[in-house]
Amino acid sequence: MPRSATAERLLGVALLLVSLAGIIGPAASSVVARPAIAPGVVLDMQTPPQTGGRLLIEDGTAVPPPPYISGDSLRLADDTPTRSLVCDGPADDCFYRAILGPDGHQVLYQATSRGRPMDYSVIRVLDTRTGDDRLLATSAELPAWSADQRIAYVQYAPGERQRADAAQRHPQARIMVQASIDGQATPWTEPGPFLDLVWAHDRLLSQVLRGTGPASFLVELIALDAPTSERVLATSATLVAVSPDGSSVLITKPNPDFASPPSAIAQLVAVVDGTVLSESQLPPWLDLAEGTWTGDHVVAVATSPRGGLMHPPPGFAVVRVSAGTVAVERSWGFMGERTEKNWPFYSLGQPRFLDATGNRVGAWLGLYVWISGYLECDLSAHHCVYDTSYANGQFPENRSRPLPDQPKS
Repeated sequence: MPRSATAERLLGVALLLVSLAGIIGPAASSVVARPAIAPGVVLDMQTPPQTGGRLLIEDGTAVPPPPYISGDSLRLADDTPTRSLVCDGPADDCFYRAILGPDGHQVLYQATSRGRPMDYSVIRVLDTRTGDDRLLATSAELPAWSADQRIAYVQYAPGERQRADAAQRHPQARIMVQASIDGQATPWTEPGPFLDLVWAHDRLLSQVLRGTGPASFLVELIALDAPTSERVLATSATLVAVSPDGSSVLITKPNPDFASPPSAIAQLVAVVDGTVLSESQLPPWLDLAEGTWTGDHVVAVATSPRGGLMHPPPGFAVVRVSAGTVAVERSWGFMGERTEKNWPFYSLGQPRFLDATGNRVGAWLGLYVWISGYLECDLSAHHCVYDTSYANGQFPENRSRPLPDQPKS
């Protein structure tokens, strides 16, 4: 991530959305035996055991399931041509944040200049059937798209990010909502340092920084039912995933008892009123970040609790959410020559199940937040293949819930 603009778009964004994390593990030998582990064992992420719970990463060939983005190209399906995303800012190199729309054909995406992110960040809409690509909003980011066609994003006043950078404060933006692609944008909030947007049924959720100064990382999860209707769902919270029906969210919070070693609490929270439906103490040194909820399981980035390591080791965790209970079933760290050489600087994002067994998981892995390859893991075999031919890859994943039944492209 670029190093300016208040640690470039709030270090908190990187910490929350893509789970900036390094990978820690003992030195790898030239030949590493794949460890065996019994299902249901939760491992100490601070000092991973030598025998079990770790996934061996090896370079190889792995093809991400479409739709996916690599560089500035969108692959919607195996049998369709790629579409190019537009970057026409002050520099001709952008990174993207994309969402597949409710109809399965349109893509809402953010294009931000790598070299000058404060000067160029726009939101565009691409129709993959016609190739039509048009500008939706300028000085904007964090797009979200609901099943009923509503679009949300944050938008900065002209020059706000430059002023914030000069004053060493968090830039302030308004949350804007449109009833449709062609609808008029309406402000739903006063300016604030918003970190993420996602729809939960007809409510808009956001994580927002509270406090003053560039080092403030107190995060509140808020819900908006309508313009100026902000209410707090949870404090000091990390949003992991929204339930498939949009009625609840899985979050984590630091243990209020300041346990040693550091630990976190997972909570299932009702979106309608913030009621805690279920709560579970996570094992020491284990916390959850970005995840995908399918059926009654969530696959999430496993990291270390706040108050633990500065560069926590990332991995995967599988969480069962059913019958009003939340429980971590399994978790894994990584090992391998590539990750162990660069452990403080790797990031892991967009984990997802690839089959019904829950044993195959795909994600994107790279240095900082610049994803340099696609990672596909067989959890039962404790083995991952890392393909670096997909530079700056991502899934154009819509984290909002519920999702309509999208037609196959």
